Amino acid sequence: MLNISIQIRTYLNDNAESIIEIIDDPESDLKTKIHEIRKCLKKLRGALRLIRGNFDDYKKYNVVYRDAGRMLSDVRDATSVIEAIEDLKSTYSNQLYKNTFKPFTNFLIEKRDRLQEMKRMENIFQEIKNDVAETLEKMKTWEIENSFEFIIPGLIKVYKRGKKAYSRVSEDPSPPKLHEWRKRVKYLRYQLDILTPLWPEIIDPLEDEYHKLTDFLGDDRDLFMLKNVIDNNEHRFESEEDSKLLKAIISSQRMEYQQEAIKYGKKLYSLPKKEFVNFLESSWS
Repeated sequence: MLNISIQIRTYLNDNAESIIEIIDDPESDLKTKIHEIRKCLKKLRGALRLIRGNFDDYKKYNVVYRDAGRMLSDVRDATSVIEAIEDLKSTYSNQLYKNTFKPFTNFLIEKRDRLQEMKRMENIFQEIKNDVAETLEKMKTWEIENSFEFIIPGLIKVYKRGKKAYSRVSEDPSPPKLHEWRKRVKYLRYQLDILTPLWPEIIDPLEDEYHKLTDFLGDDRDLFMLKNVIDNNEHRFESEEDSKLLKAIISSQRMEYQQEAIKYGKKLYSLPKKEFVNFLESSWS
């Protein structure tokens, strides 16, 4: 039987250590560093939410990891909108000229490069490393019981909030509600990642389904941010027709992503919260 205490400790420790290793790795490029650090920070926050019901310092450490992630948000967002526009150009390559949107794309690249100035990034990475290293030492003192009951409050809260967020999006798929739902789905994804060894043939495919859902929501979010940048920089396009065309493509693509996300949400949040947790607990018994 899986030792939940050891599993959670290992997950926390591995992700905290990974952040430090990634920052210290001279072979890792900047894009990879930012992506992996942010992913590990989100995994740490997901794990904290799993034990939050029995962990008095939850808020303290959640803020540490949240703030560390925010230090990288502007660079990540600047990179994501570039990738989003390139993906759109690839998807609609048969309908667009090769250099369509080039002046605007060049503007996005210049903006990202300014944010990625080496000295600035070195300072950010060092601050994140110091904060995570400090929490890594504190983790050794955290009391985590080897019982499923220990994690039930955290599981229920994360699933319940995700289910509520899905319901709100179904009624009104506004960007803030979609963004909130995505965060809730990611926390549950990472909690399932921790619990996969309990029942890998069932939980692993389930985690994959939540992963697909977060991908649709993430792609939608990137296009929403791209639309915002366009609205504030219309003069960066060669013509008004180009900006209108790009916004029309974004609108169409976002609708597809949202429809897929809602379809997955209907399936993945169909169970009442207690039934969902009972389903997972049955793998522990």
